[in-house]
Order: sequence, then structure tokens, then C-alpha cells
Amino acid sequence: MQVMIKAQRYFSIGLGIALMFAIAYILCIDYISFPWRDELGTSDTAVNVALYGKWTSHVWKYSYNPLHAFLLIAWLKIWGVSHMTVCSFTVLLAFVGYAVLLRILQKRDLLTGMTGIVAFTLLYWGGFNFAQLITYGRTDLLVMIFTILIVNELTPTKDGGFYHIKRWPTLVYAFLLMGASIYSIPLLCCYCLVLLFTTMDKTVRQELKWRYLYAIIGFTVSFVLVCLFYYYVHGLFKFINSYLSFNATITHDDEGRGLIERLADAYRADIYAIIVLAAAVVLIVTQKELRYKKIIASVIGVLCIPMLMVFAGRYRFYYLWIFYVPVLVIAGYAVDRLKKKWVSIAILALVVVSVSLRPVVLSQGFSEKRAQLSQIGKLVDESSSNLKARDDVLFGNSMF
Repeated sequence: MQVMIKAQRYFSIGLGIALMFAIAYILCIDYISFPWRDELGTSDTAVNVALYGKWTSHVWKYSYNPLHAFLLIAWLKIWGVSHMTVCSFTVLLAFVGYAVLLRILQKRDLLTGMTGIVAFTLLYWGGFNFAQLITYGRTDLLVMIFTILIVNELTPTKDGGFYHIKRWPTLVYAFLLMGASIYSIPLLCCYCLVLLFTTMDKTVRQELKWRYLYAIIGFTVSFVLVCLFYYYVHGLFKFINSYLSFNATITHDDEGRGLIERLADAYRADIYAIIVLAAAVVLIVTQKELRYKKIIASVIGVLCIPMLMVFAGRYRFYYLWIFYVPVLVIAGYAVDRLKKKWVSIAILALVVVSVSLRPVVLSQGFSEKRAQLSQIGKLVDESSSNLKARDDVLFGNSMF
């Protein structure tokens, strides 16, 4: 009972720190986040539905799996249409994702102390590339939430049980994940196959097979419903074609880059995550925790993620959460297992410094973007007579 009370208190503290980060991000969005192509592409259709009730766009008619758009429509109807409201919805998703992941890690005894939770929280909200995703108006953090949830349902606990005894959450999370996007599912399938063939307990293997079946049903039903929706809005061909045209493995075209170059770019994409993972491994080794085969397998598995995403056909910077989140779990676990108090304090200090470096490093870019916005504002004011409601005006720069 005492352990449960302590865990709940730690969870509340972590949630409090996360809430302060979330509020800070929302208040600073117009100073640290700027309109860009994908944000417009994934929000403009939602904007048109929220304002006029029409599934249409002058920017890019939505053709991703539409769950994010549906949720964004409701959000925009409540708070109105602006860059801040679109991006603050992503911050909300980041907060929900943090709460879900922290609760899971606590229940699985991977984060048991305050030091590990604080380090995990700071790295989550202050990671160089991941923090960028928190203010991007895309679907990725919604995909992250449902990927975390279904991985949790499909992963046995250390005593051979499962997080939930009932199987229906697996079906529900699979349904919602396909509704959000497909791009994490190939990696999920690889994980499930490895898990199945490395599990020795016959009872656990049988349960895994049942849960995989539930997941397949959830994916299939969701995909069929998404196709029916796009048929209804006259976008089925575009939706299906997007699966092919955005896959470099199928089209053999990724801006002219070969496989080796794509792999190299994948591992260079998030150097900060690589450094955090390396530091976590050093900590685990010094604590003599690496003797456990599961930890070794976890580190190797995480290092394979960028490669597998490249083979799956697409690995862009806004997909980097799929590598960074498992790194966070290992890093949080490593800090959580520290025995000496002075080492814990030193590690936390290093984490605080690394997180604080991000705004310092990126501040120059923020200044340049704000200067561009100011120039655009002046141009719009000077051209107001040509920007009447009855005229069609095409802007080539997404900042407009």
C-alpha cells in the first residue's frame, strides 16, 4: 500500500512538471514555432470543415488516415482557427502521451524513483528533435500515443502476465492506431514477430497469438472504414496512392538517395538521441545491469529502429519519436537504477544542462523566422487592396 501511495505521489509530481512544460510551450508557440508546409497540409482541411462544413482545401486535401483531422476539427470548433490552436493541440497530445507512458513505466517497475522520473520528464520535454515535434501541427504524437498503448498490450510483464487481462483493449488500440496512421505498424509487426519467436513459455506464446489476432482485426476493420470514408469524400484513390507514392522502397525514389545514404541519414537524424542512448548504456554497465539479456536485447532492438523504418519505406524527421521514445525508456531506467545519491544529482544536472541548451542553440533560427514573419506582415498590409475576399491569391511561402 505504501509503495502504491509513493508511486501515485511521484506520478503527480511528474505530471505537474509536465503540465508546466506544456503551458510554457503553448504560451511560447508564436515565438518558437512557425507555419510550415505539413502543418498547413494536415490542418487546412480540418479548418474548412470547422468553418464551412466542407471536406476540402486550397492547400492540400487531406489524405492521411483521418483520425487526427477528426479530433482537430472538434478542437478548432472549440478554440477557433489559428497557428496557436493547431499547434497547441499537438502540445495537448504530447501531454497525454507523457502521462500514458509514465503510468505504464511505473506499473512495469521501470521507473520507481523520483530521480528517474524527473530525468525522464526533462528528456521528454527538452529533447532536441522530439521537442520540435511537440509544436508541429501534424498527426505524429497521436500515432505515438496509440503505438505506445498497443505495444504495452502486446508485451508480457516480467512475471509472464499482461498489462490488461482482457484482450479487447488490443483491438481498440489497433483500430485507433490505424485510424491515426499506418507508418508505425510495419515496425510493430517486426517487434511482434521477434517477441513471438523469443518467448519460451507456451502459455504466453498462445496468448500472444490471440492478441495478434485481435490486433489484426482492429487494423482491418479500421482500414476498411477509412477507405469507406475516403470513398464518401471522393478521395479514395488519392488515399491509397499515398501509401505507394510516399514509400521509397516501392518507388525506389527518395530524392535520388540510395539505400546506404538513406541509412546514414536515418542514424544522423537524431544525434541527441544517440548520445542519450550511449550515456544510458554506460550508466547501465556501471550499475552492472547489462548482464540481463533483456536489457542487451532492448538496446540492440532500439538501434535497429532507424534501419527498419528505412526498409519499411519512409523515415522523416517527424517520425523520430519512434526512435527517441524507446531511448527515453532506457535512459529513464538507467537513471532510476543509480545507487549513489551524488551520481544521481550529477546526472540530473547534466540532463538539465542538455535540455537548456536547446533554446540557446535554436534561438538564432527563431529570430530569423520572426523577422521573416514581420516582413510578410508588412507585405500583406501593403498589398491589402489586392487581397480581397472575391480574389483568388496563391501564396508559395507557407508562412503566409
